[in-house]
Amino acid sequence: MLPSFLGIVAQGGGGPPPPAGVLISGQTLDVTYLTTTPAETFNFGGGSTYLTNGESVTSFDYLNDPTTVFSLDLTGLTALTTANVVSNAAMTSAPDFSGLTAMTNVYVYDNAAMTSAPDFTGCTALTTANAYGNALMTTAPDFSGLTALTTANVSSNVNMTTAPDFTGCTALTLAYVNGCAVSDTNLLAMCVQIYDDAPANGTLAMEGGSNGSFDGQALPGQITNLQGNGWTVTFNDNNPP
Repeated sequence: MLPSFLGIVAQGGGGPPPPAGVLISGQTLDVTYLTTTPAETFNFGGGSTYLTNGESVTSFDYLNDPTTVFSLDLTGLTALTTANVVSNAAMTSAPDFSGLTAMTNVYVYDNAAMTSAPDFTGCTALTTANAYGNALMTTAPDFSGLTALTTANVSSNVNMTTAPDFTGCTALTLAYVNGCAVSDTNLLAMCVQIYDDAPANGTLAMEGGSNGSFDGQALPGQITNLQGNGWTVTFNDNNPP
């Protein structure tokens, strides 16, 4: 079998023969050849013709593809629990995970050409979200309303200028926004969201990159309130003791 960049591990089999460029071996579906011009949409949205038993797919991997350009719509894989979309150098659009209510763990990192943020809308079981080291990603993911989320890592997105939305993230205890390009105003607004909704005794990393900076000897209340609630907050200090 030729090297494959995309593997989908399913619990069940069946369905019609796959389209050209898709190989099925046992319980693994591999995509080896995808047209690069024009860009394709690899669509597992509702009523997918690629995999009629898509509801049984629980794990999705798309790794180390240096050349292929296409979009990932995974919204029809309703049993998906884990996804890894890593080191795909030509992929420009972030995956769409919206509505995947069984999803618990996601890794989307080191995708050098990806400019948008993954869509996690309605991923109500998501506990760990990693979307870091995507050099051209300019906006942060929206995590609002994800009440199961405990860990969010959006660090080292060096061109990301907006802060993630943590409104309603009532389980959040680890948030990494370090090494980005978020303004001090946006960072402080994020601190308020965490203070208002997250539990005590967490960790928030905001240092590094071109993130906004703060006077370490006269910190704004948005940060000191979090610290008073047991959070460890690291930041760019423009006036250290």
